[in-house]
Amino acid sequence: MTKTFDIEGLDCANCAKRLEDLINKIPETECRLSFAAGLLRITAPDYAYGAVMKEVRRVARIVEPEVVITEKR
Repeated sequence: MTKTFDIEGLDCANCAKRLEDLINKIPETECRLSFAAGLLRITAPDYAYGAVMKEVRRVARIVEPEVVITEKR
């Protein structure tokens, strides 16, 4: 399953790259983060998507405590 999210609160492109790298370390997960567009695209297995997103949000708060990730409708 692939979903796209708006991501707000990242201070710089370096933080975005660091976050993207950390998310890509989550097993069975692939991520693309566009700092300029404020978009985060995550691909993960359907059965694990909830757990993956919980980990994504946890990692994002470590990199940038003010980050807000919301699913695009």
